[in-house]
Amino acid sequence: MQSEDAGFEKEMIVLHIGLGKTGSTSLQEFLRRNRSALTKRGIEFPDIKGISSNGNVTPAALALVNSVPRWVFGLDPSYRTSNAIFEHFWREILAACTDPNGTILLSSEEFDAADPHQLRKKTDFDGHTKKIVVFLRRQDRIIESAYVQDLQYGYTHNSLESYVDNILKGHSNVYHIYRYDDLLQRWIDAFGHANVIPIVYKRTDEAYIYRAFLDTLAIPMDPSFTLPPARNQTAVHPWTLAYLRLFNRSQVANLLSDKTLDAHRSVLSKVQASFSTTAKRTVLPTKLRKMILSAFQEQNRLAAKRIRCENPDLFDMRDISNLHLY
Repeated sequence: MQSEDAGFEKEMIVLHIGLGKTGSTSLQEFLRRNRSALTKRGIEFPDIKGISSNGNVTPAALALVNSVPRWVFGLDPSYRTSNAIFEHFWREILAACTDPNGTILLSSEEFDAADPHQLRKKTDFDGHTKKIVVFLRRQDRIIESAYVQDLQYGYTHNSLESYVDNILKGHSNVYHIYRYDDLLQRWIDAFGHANVIPIVYKRTDEAYIYRAFLDTLAIPMDPSFTLPPARNQTAVHPWTLAYLRLFNRSQVANLLSDKTLDAHRSVLSKVQASFSTTAKRTVLPTKLRKMILSAFQEQNRLAAKRIRCENPDLFDMRDISNLHLY
């Protein structure tokens, strides 16, 4: 589902939010691979050096959240407020564009944790109209993907049950971004209904997110676009998860250099890939899926009404056997 006003004119900045870490990373990789194809169609995905995270605009997005990471302040000792940091990053983003008055495409999974009103206020100086593309992905799918990635990067050593419980009780700073009707309302309040374009993510094929995103730009998917390798963060060997929890709990990761940790993750990914497909299983058991979907059921139904989605539950849930929400 997308807004009827999905076409873009010049002097536009298009922000992508949603999908969670892995889905966003995949979309950003697609955009990086296809910079040339996008440029030929009048859309610029800037190649930002130095301040960027893999070419996206994560530092700028992080400068909008309440707690600015210490590494951001380390970029320049003169940056002492998030406003100064944000404007510095934003100006560098615009400067990286060959046509700063054209249509600019920006992407970061961190935008969904930002305050939309602050984003609008702090970007008024650039004079660009903003379109916000919001992907709505089923919450249990995002959470299981985020759990695996957080384990891989040493951000958690909790059991899956504790990880989910922490989110559902609102103890996690990501809880509010899963409340989709509230999320949409915040962005609509800040940028206007016509400028917020929601897309319900469907698990139809690997190219769905790329095709759906290009549709918002009024660009058809054709052979000139290159697809990145398929990713799957939701089918993992249980031994891999157990090992990662133990590794993170031991705090060995805190003693290793980034280079050593990267080598460790590379070896681990190869070991994981060597397991047979039948030895893997999806991370979340049905019981936890039901618990997550139950917690966000009302928000999903309100969001479905807001965007006039044909499915009253917002998502297709036929892949959960005997699903009965509490």
